[in-house]
Amino acid sequence: GSNSGGCERLLDGIERHRTRCFEIATQFLAIFRASSASTIAPSNPTTTANTTTTSHSLLSMWTTRRISLFLSTLSVQLDDPNIIRNSAASLRDTLDATTFFAASMGRIGSDFTCRLPSIFIPRLVNIVTFYWEEGTSALRETLKVCREAGIAAPLVNTSVSVNVTSPNSSSAIEEEGMITGENTNNNNANSTPPPPRQLLAHPPLARLVNAHLTGLNELRRCLLPDAFPQLRERLNKVILDVKEVLVTNEKKVHTPGFLRGDAVQLREIANVYLEVFQGVLEPYLKLTLDVALGCDVSVVDDEEEDVDGGDVEKDLDGADEDDKGKSEDENDVDGVDVDDAEENDADPESNSNKDQNEVENEERKDVDENVVVTKDEQQQQDDQNQEEE
Repeated sequence: GSNSGGCERLLDGIERHRTRCFEIATQFLAIFRASSASTIAPSNPTTTANTTTTSHSLLSMWTTRRISLFLSTLSVQLDDPNIIRNSAASLRDTLDATTFFAASMGRIGSDFTCRLPSIFIPRLVNIVTFYWEEGTSALRETLKVCREAGIAAPLVNTSVSVNVTSPNSSSAIEEEGMITGENTNNNNANSTPPPPRQLLAHPPLARLVNAHLTGLNELRRCLLPDAFPQLRERLNKVILDVKEVLVTNEKKVHTPGFLRGDAVQLREIANVYLEVFQGVLEPYLKLTLDVALGCDVSVVDDEEEDVDGGDVEKDLDGADEDDKGKSEDENDVDGVDVDDAEENDADPESNSNKDQNEVENEERKDVDENVVVTKDEQQQQDDQNQEEE
């Protein structure tokens, strides 16, 4: 009631300011342009130009001062918790009214739309991170109270049977107000994924997820693209804060002097909380922010799978080509060896016959040489006998 009433008063004030500024500026232009055109003779253009320039300078100075005063007042009112009260819907309504005011002033050359992001983006980031920080503070206080009292029952929900060791199991959860989500039955990859089911066994972590999703719901009501980098930085800071809370709790329950109540269970729970946060909760928080910002997570995953599949196929094709090349080389080598072997195996008799023929030819040559030698000797003896006679 008070929140909507404060926002309505702010919107009414913006509309009144817009109407008055636009009426004054248009009346000023109408009066001074008409008077300068009627009172000054056309034969003196220098005087006419000077008068027009002076009137435009006065109008520019007045509109600049009024716009600066309006933006300063608007910034103060946006910081008032009784007007906006961490509501992105109220911030969106205020942004729409201010944008319409800036566009109206643009008709007389005084559009100040470019000055609005520096005012509204930090407020949007503060609204979203307010719920994230509230979730971190609630987790810190819960662990502190249970640790000081030595009670482990509020940290574990034993009535729910959940496979905590499987970080990939998830389903639509809505039980005892611990985990809530929208479009949990929608299987669209671009919708907000449901919280991991194992968080049912850890109520403080489930409440932390609820706070994170509440902040994203506020972001959906007033989504400004220029706020994306700041939201990513703030989420990383929140994740570091939560991790610090869990690590500090683990160190304190493992202190040698810590023997209060359910000390053993508190130590086991501290270890499990840290493991679940690092393996399940941290990736989930980052994924939900990407989906809320409009990032097409399915396309990114498909591209990564295509790249990996292409590399595998290339590797397989390369391996097949190498195997084919190797087999062809082996076949060529084996073919040469087989042909040579077949030729050698097929011609052993011919080779032996060739060897025998060569031996016989050599023997014949030797016999012929011997015959020639004997004929020469016989001729010499005959000559000697004739001489003696």
